Amino acid sequence: MPSPAIVNARIGIVGRGRLGTALAESLRAAGLFIEGPLGRGAVGDGCDVVVLCVPDAEIANAARLIHHGALVGHTSGATTLAPLAPHEAFSMHPLLSVVGAGSAEYLEHIKTRVEELRLGNCVAFHGKMPHEQMPQVYKTNDVLIFSSIRDEGLPLTMVEAMLAGCAVVTTGSGGAMEVATAAELPLFEKEDAVALSRILSRFVNRPDEVARVAARGQRAALSDFSFDHMMRRWLATLQRLHDIAPHGHRAPATGAAAVTRQASV
Repeated sequence: MPSPAIVNARIGIVGRGRLGTALAESLRAAGLFIEGPLGRGAVGDGCDVVVLCVPDAEIANAARLIHHGALVGHTSGATTLAPLAPHEAFSMHPLLSVVGAGSAEYLEHIKTRVEELRLGNCVAFHGKMPHEQMPQVYKTNDVLIFSSIRDEGLPLTMVEAMLAGCAVVTTGSGGAMEVATAAELPLFEKEDAVALSRILSRFVNRPDEVARVAARGQRAALSDFSFDHMMRRWLATLQRLHDIAPHGHRAPATGAAAVTRQASV
């Protein structure tokens, strides 16, 4: 019997092919609230869960269209429903978007591991993306993993993702800790994959926690990291520096400026 959470969820089936149609009919017959099958390009408005019954090559593009907040999965690898029961007919695969172009060697290592673990249908490598396209990436993902091991400045990527409604998980490296503290974000140690996996497993089992982390992050981003607020902080810092500096004092010139001044005397 489906769990109460599933029974009460609105499930959208995208894809009007044989699989999408059969899946929608089977789940509807099992007593679930089904929207669809919907045509390709549907955004899944009002759905809590969206299942993409589209060819593997179209999964990543179809996922980008789904409205923010829905759990998205796909039926890659499924061939036929009969004689399986509805809950056995397909497996829901979370979609992981990898954005950025760091070390080519490291990226190749990740791709190799994905292939070895047969997770190719679950991971989309987008490479380096123009900044103006990032809001769409945030929109189609529920969680941002900021796993930096460097001493960061103020990581605007985290702030942007929080503004977009993503739950952010981070190592808190450098300036990331300021953002994490303000938003009470979940933290894991640098390069500790086990600790990260525990956080993500908890998120999978408790979607309500994802929503709470996302809500806290969005509030913190709006109140503590807006452009106006950051400018006020900078102005206050400059004012304090001005107030503690001796009036009329000028720091001695150094480098090229000092040489030029001496030469002109």
